[in-house]
Amino acid sequence: MWLYTLNKIIVFLINITGVWLIYLMTKKGPNKKIAELFTLMTLLMFTWVDFAYLARVLANELGLWMIKGAWSITPLFFITIYFFVDIFFKEKERYSGLKLFLVILGILNMPIVLFSPFIIKNIWLNNQGVLEIIYGGWEWVFFGEVFVLTILNFFMLFKKRNTVSSDQRKKVDYLIMGFSFFFIMNSIFNISFPVFFNIFNLYVFGDYSTIILLSFIVYAVIKNELFGIKTLLSQSLIIIISILLLSNIFISGSLSEYIWNGVLFVSFGLFGLYFIKSMRARMESRKKIESYSRRLKGANNQLKKLDKQKTEFMSFAAHQLRSPLTSVRGFASLIQEGAFGKTPKKIKGAAEKIYEASGAMSDSVDDYLNISRIEQGRMEYNLKELDLYELAKGVVEEQQPTANEKKLKLTIISDKYKKYPTKVDHSKVRQVINNFVDNAVKYTPKGKVEVRVSRKKGRVLIAIKDSGIGMKKETIKKLFRRYSRAEDTQGISGTGLGLYIAHKMIEAQKGQVWAESKGENKGSTFFIQLPLLKK
Repeated sequence: MWLYTLNKIIVFLINITGVWLIYLMTKKGPNKKIAELFTLMTLLMFTWVDFAYLARVLANELGLWMIKGAWSITPLFFITIYFFVDIFFKEKERYSGLKLFLVILGILNMPIVLFSPFIIKNIWLNNQGVLEIIYGGWEWVFFGEVFVLTILNFFMLFKKRNTVSSDQRKKVDYLIMGFSFFFIMNSIFNISFPVFFNIFNLYVFGDYSTIILLSFIVYAVIKNELFGIKTLLSQSLIIIISILLLSNIFISGSLSEYIWNGVLFVSFGLFGLYFIKSMRARMESRKKIESYSRRLKGANNQLKKLDKQKTEFMSFAAHQLRSPLTSVRGFASLIQEGAFGKTPKKIKGAAEKIYEASGAMSDSVDDYLNISRIEQGRMEYNLKELDLYELAKGVVEEQQPTANEKKLKLTIISDKYKKYPTKVDHSKVRQVINNFVDNAVKYTPKGKVEVRVSRKKGRVLIAIKDSGIGMKKETIKKLFRRYSRAEDTQGISGTGLGLYIAHKMIEAQKGQVWAESKGENKGSTFFIQLPLLKK
């Protein structure tokens, strides 16, 4: 009696679940055609499960028609799965002949199963009240047909898995898992046990596995981002346990058992609802995070495009400015030198200011050109052997007049070694040293600037130390970034690109640059470190 009640509850729940799955697919499915195919698949499942159940209940002539009806639609169920997978993953119209053949096969199969004794001959109830099927001899033809359709569906799924995107592949994986579970359950309980071992009382497990397959299909289709098999299995396990606890209420033998089973069912139900609700909240949170991540990725790609366009524009603009600036600077120099006749003192002073301003602007143009080359990966390095001490010494001698004008003591010293060989790009390393020495002179109102060249652990180290305005630790951290300058520059103009370019140039030659300072008004030291060339 309790088994009859349990089967009745399970069939009822399967029907309710099937209707709910149709509703979900209709509301949240990708299109109407998918929803219609799934509805047909679910209706075939209702026929299969409900007719098989009624056959076990009636066990008479009408029951025989019911079990035959359940068997007759089985191939159609498999064929519908094939069409569903084909349409869901948007396969081009191929295999049209195969599709037509499958439809004809499914339709022709129905009258053979229903109106002939070749597949199912009869049914009867054994001593234990279990429905047994008397086969007609052609059942292996039927099983072979179902097996071929199963292989065809697996072939379609694995073929799709190798051709679709990574997101779609997750959906295929869920369909494969659901179909595999369905196939294993039917192979064991609907074929192996009854045919080989004459065990019919477990037949229902094969029938009921259809709802698991449909659940996997819905989960794969309506979830844009699948949360994971653990979540799906956890929810399925909660539902199964809830059904078993509910069935215990109906088979209770006393009032105390009714109360105990009822309390147990309600308690577990509340726990299950809370658990499922918390998992759904996590899923929604994850979906939001992944949505924000995709939007951020899109915005980042857009920013990269804009940054590239900006770099290209800077390169073009800088090239266009370079030629007229060279002309302005050249004519200003000629005016200063009196190439056009004797130049009045006021005009000479103005020409000097034009020469200095155009020089500063030319340096800025060079900075922008270097930035565009670095960012586009077009910066070229002509590596040659040279002595870094001699290179630094040349820069110091060039900067000496500027230091003398500011009454600063500018010196260069070295440690015990006579040579400091390295293999670098002469012009670019010279540009970096010149930039650091020039900055040291600019930002040192009084005192001295010292350039020290030394060897250290297979490296050549150049330290440019000044007694100038110094820097905060916060300033040092962002010093070598683009457009970054110290807060207190004492009105000295600049683009904020020189140190960034220096950092990139030295880094490209397997070197390092960094800065140190004990604080504001305590001076600064800038370091350039490059590989020592070993003979």
